[in-house]
Amino acid sequence: MKLHRAIQALLLISILGLSAVGQGGPGSGAAKGTWKLNLGKSDYGQQPKPTSMRLVVTSDTASSVKWTATGSDAKGKAIHENFVGAIDGEQYPVTGDPQVKSVAYTQSGDDVKGVVTMKDGSTANETVSMPDNNTLNVKIEGGAAGSHWGTTEVWERVGAGAKKASGKKSAS
Repeated sequence: MKLHRAIQALLLISILGLSAVGQGGPGSGAAKGTWKLNLGKSDYGQQPKPTSMRLVVTSDTASSVKWTATGSDAKGKAIHENFVGAIDGEQYPVTGDPQVKSVAYTQSGDDVKGVVTMKDGSTANETVSMPDNNTLNVKIEGGAAGSHWGTTEVWERVGAGAKKASGKKSAS
């Protein structure tokens, strides 16, 4: 299902905004590390959920955000996508995704707002928030009149990358 694949791409792209949200602020490195999508806490509405998703953020500054996402879609098909961009309102390409062309992010208070442009010319809007250093909330909405859709994803930091609220790594 093309719409489902596009939704997966959007949730991955939303990580771009992480460097500008949460307690760390722009360019703080707050999002650097490994993240896993919590399928139980995420809400896809009528859309099928992926079976697994993992994200590795390797660069997290205001001028450079880099990530690689891997996992499996609802049918078990492998996903491997990459992004390199910034939070400056400019469109940056997404590689490895058949539906998404580019994304542009701007900071809006403590959140990041994004406009994603699909290869078919349609767009979707998203909001990324980071209530603590170990959780990312991503809300995505799109679709034309009569075909509106929305999802909410919850990402959790994993492994040794887990951080205390102060931003320091935990002892776990």
